[in-house]
Amino acid sequence: MTANTGWDAYLNDVRGFIESGQLYPEEVDYKLAIAEQLREARHAVLKAEENCLDLVFKALDNNLVYWETRNNFRKWWTADHGAAIAALRALWSEDELSSVDRIRTLTRNVPSGILSGRGNGLRMVSCLLMAIDARQFPVFKITEYKNTLKRIGLSAPPSPSKSDEASLYDHFLKFLDEIIERARKIGLEQPADRLEAQSVYWQLANGWPSASDKQRPCWLVGADWDKGDQTDRFIREGTWENDHTDKFLDQVREIESGDRIAIKATFTQKKNLPFHYKNQFASVMRIKATGVVTNNMGDGRTLYVDWERESPPRDWYFYTYRDTVWKVSHESAKPNLQWATDALIDFTFGGKPQDYDQFLRHWHPDWYANDQVNDGDPPVPVPPPPKLSSTDLNPLADDLLYDRDRLHRIALLLDDKPQIIFQGPPGTGKTYAARKLADCLAGDASRVTLVQFHPSYAYEDFVQGYRPTLQNGQAGFTRRNGPLVNAAEAARDEPDAPHFLIIDEVNRGNLAKVFGELYYLLEYRDAEIRLQYANESDKPFSLPKNLYIIGTMNTADRSIALVDLALRRRFHFVEFHPDKPPIKGLLSRWLTGNAPGMHWLASMVDRANERLQDEHAAIGPSYFLKNNLDDEMARLIWEHNVLPYVQEHLYGASERLAEFDFDALRLDEDVVDQDEPEAAAPASDR
Repeated sequence: MTANTGWDAYLNDVRGFIESGQLYPEEVDYKLAIAEQLREARHAVLKAEENCLDLVFKALDNNLVYWETRNNFRKWWTADHGAAIAALRALWSEDELSSVDRIRTLTRNVPSGILSGRGNGLRMVSCLLMAIDARQFPVFKITEYKNTLKRIGLSAPPSPSKSDEASLYDHFLKFLDEIIERARKIGLEQPADRLEAQSVYWQLANGWPSASDKQRPCWLVGADWDKGDQTDRFIREGTWENDHTDKFLDQVREIESGDRIAIKATFTQKKNLPFHYKNQFASVMRIKATGVVTNNMGDGRTLYVDWERESPPRDWYFYTYRDTVWKVSHESAKPNLQWATDALIDFTFGGKPQDYDQFLRHWHPDWYANDQVNDGDPPVPVPPPPKLSSTDLNPLADDLLYDRDRLHRIALLLDDKPQIIFQGPPGTGKTYAARKLADCLAGDASRVTLVQFHPSYAYEDFVQGYRPTLQNGQAGFTRRNGPLVNAAEAARDEPDAPHFLIIDEVNRGNLAKVFGELYYLLEYRDAEIRLQYANESDKPFSLPKNLYIIGTMNTADRSIALVDLALRRRFHFVEFHPDKPPIKGLLSRWLTGNAPGMHWLASMVDRANERLQDEHAAIGPSYFLKNNLDDEMARLIWEHNVLPYVQEHLYGASERLAEFDFDALRLDEDVVDQDEPEAAAPASDR
């Protein structure tokens, strides 16, 4: 590309953005996270794994890809799964291929119309290329690219109608290389690779204020007419219209080509706020699209705008305005609110997060009257979840007859990673212990939700989905939240208290299908995603840090083999086996306090487990923890509960069943003498 005086001004803006320190927090970090998801999807596609479809579209559910193109691709995938897999394998081939060859191979294998429309096809294809190397093959977007070339004074890129889109992407990569080279010549160490260069140009093209931009007003406008929300139409047509014939005409005439503009919607909100607000309603302004005005018709009614949809929409709090047209600029703001105006512009057009604490202190100074605001340690609006390991677990240890150090250890594990699974054979009290521990740590049973997985349990049951309903005599469908979303909302409403979701028999469900995109949130609690059935107006979903998940897993169940490594690495695991603490000796300790003449039963169960020779199918103590336990009841439990379980485990070896006869085990010479029971440890020693 040839030298151009427009480069000087552009590189000056590049320097400003680099020096702001926002390159990685605002751009690179989240793109690298998306690239990691895409790499996982690529691996699944190349290995023909069953869940590859879920992984691909989980990775594509982001603001880098146009939603309609993504939906078209999903429909094609569903209709012709084999062809879609073959196309992706060609793009993601492990052979040494150039980006041009990969794109051409993919587009030849995708039906006409799937990847078409104003460069949106290449936008998604380039996003898919990030699975190979995001720093070499960053995402492309035609509108930003054309505007940037025009801004610098360079020739427009080749039109896809005259040249294939692979060449257009190659043209784009060379432009990024030139940004890197020119930045290096003026002493900038960044951008150092194509992803960094793309992130800089993306920010500059989407509203990061240049020196001249900072002097121009911005406009926040409504799109909610009497006949409905017009946002989709405005974005599709590249326009904005004033719905009034007698209002806001002068303000609209004042808007100039090149001014930044955003579509907003204002409302109030009480629940699920990202900060403490003392159960009050907060004013919210949702940013649904941003853009640049390309032409003003001068009639006070009509603008032409190059729009970019905010997907998902972003919410701004406190400093809002309900009228249809709001002129926002540093100069026009009241002196005491110029800081808020600057923050609003940075949030809307620069993607900078809102500092809730700063606004809370301004709007509600009385809330901070007794706070030592000058000590350098201001309060955090949303506190971290409480340390579970600081809870007094001694009463619970006495109740469960567990060693208190074991319970403390579980609490420490939950502090480290808020997901844990209790695994062991049936009858070891996993679910009972999970409920008791959750009730104790939560402080209130209403903060504990229990759900049981089974083979037909689905994402729509657990997370969110549509359910048939009857409304006014007409059949229809209503979207309903599942226990996970409900538990998350309850935890978000009470951020200073721990909430628990217990998943009983977690391994009996199809975990990849039940959890879906939530695999990602289990590991990244600070992240947000779009749920599968989310509406356009829905806020992105996240898992609150004060929501803890306890799963139980039956190791005697053959389905345990289906629990994949992706889930295993997101949970801590605690063993519940009869020959290991905290279950080892539990039956004997319980008999000491409840049936002191029956310690032979504990020895008998131990003897049976020795003969089974399988810790994953061992006989647990819970079968016998009954208030009315006596010899007769013990026999009934053994013959009608325990023996059928042993028989199932010994399928194909029925000759061994005689070894587990109740009388034979009780009279075995190896049984511990009844007069020498295992003593229960004093509470102070447990």
